[in-house]
Amino acid sequence: MALINHVMEYRKKAGYKRKELAKAVGSCEKTIYNLETGAASPSLEVAVRISKELHVSMDQLYDWE
Repeated sequence: MALINHVMEYRKKAGYKRKELAKAVGSCEKTIYNLETGAASPSLEVAVRISKELHVSMDQLYDWE
């Protein structure tokens, strides 16, 4: 199974730039880019931080393919 995420969609809706979201969740811009492009999957801790920062549920942010 592959993890499909909607990080870019919700990040843009919330008005964040990658760098801003990365700083807010204690990560780096490259990590956010890798998550958005599917090059990497988030750790549970990062996934929860992104979900909370963007004010969306984990179910909205991530899907299983």
